[in-house]
Amino acid sequence: MVVSGSVKSKDFSGWRKFLQTFFLAPQEKGYFVLNDIFHFVNEEVINQPPSLGVSEVIHQTPAPVAV
Repeated sequence: MVVSGSVKSKDFSGWRKFLQTFFLAPQEKGYFVLNDIFHFVNEEVINQPPSLGVSEVIHQTPAPVAV
């Protein structure tokens, strides 16, 4: 799963954008987070050569999971 949004905290002023990616693994009574990546999004524009972007990662087909 991929989640994006804004968060406000007492640790910094104003709102900060974030992106979070995590994998929910099934278990007997629901799910648990198998792995998790949380990243604050820097709003500053940086001129860099194109690389694999978040939108490209989001649209990839997930690998099959054995259950």
